[in-house]
Amino acid sequence: DAMGHLPIVCTDCYLCSINVADFSAHVDGGDTIKSVVPEDAKLLLSKSMKNRKKMMEIGLVMGDDFFCNPRGPVACLNLFLLAESCSRSMAVNRACSSPFWIGYHNYWAMKYASFDKKDHLINNCRTWMTQVLNEKANYNSCQLSKAYFILLICAISIQKPKEAAKINADYAAFMDALPQNVKDGLSGVD
Repeated sequence: DAMGHLPIVCTDCYLCSINVADFSAHVDGGDTIKSVVPEDAKLLLSKSMKNRKKMMEIGLVMGDDFFCNPRGPVACLNLFLLAESCSRSMAVNRACSSPFWIGYHNYWAMKYASFDKKDHLINNCRTWMTQVLNEKANYNSCQLSKAYFILLICAISIQKPKEAAKINADYAAFMDALPQNVKDGLSGVD
């Protein structure tokens, strides 16, 4: 588990996310912490629930050992793909999710994917993270830093040294332009 956490999945609606705030939770004493997912995004998610359930069944993710720790690589891959699917569903009409989360889930899915599936995931990362960098005003410094890093890793993975050098130079310029207090905050980010 490279991140310290893996995607969480609701076994009722198959919402999957690495963000705990996307889920409602019941607390001792009967209190409920409400999900931060807006109603229009929940509507979009409800329309794609059948597809998410099918993804879980095809991937055989929901077996007896699904909740074991650590999860196996097949379960992890399918959870990141499911999380990516949820992000895509919520991104329709910009309801909630963003290109960053779609690309980020693809990036982590690469860790668990077989060699023959990595090219597809790398292309997805490049597409979505390039969009993030084209819309910088919509993202915070941490997300932009991760987008540059992921694009750099992708360029190296597909053996494009000129592209990697350009991304690295842009990344360095981005980091140099940040105020020191922001740089200090990014140093401890996963």
